[in-house]
Amino acid sequence: MIQAVGVVIPAHNEEDLLPSCLAALRLATRRLHQITVHLVVVADACTDRTAERARQAGVVVQEIQARCVGAARRTGMREVLRRTRHLDPGAVWLATTDADTLVSPQ
Repeated sequence: MIQAVGVVIPAHNEEDLLPSCLAALRLATRRLHQITVHLVVVADACTDRTAERARQAGVVVQEIQARCVGAARRTGMREVLRRTRHLDPGAVWLATTDADTLVSPQ
């Protein structure tokens, strides 16, 4: 049984599009009753206010300087797994999306 969901959002200079992405994720995850949701934005080599916008939205932010989407995803996944280390790993569902994507409410 799934007990937690982690969604990692790698972002590079996405201050304009990130708020809509996070709002769409919040709407989609509202349907998950009694499941903890961890939204993690990994601000990778940002020179704008991406990290600030993510913090304002109330999500976890990791800042790196890799300029590599794979490294950003890895960093975010490690953070989700750290936050859910008390759970059986099989009970944690991991997902990723892009900062310029609006996920469906379904």
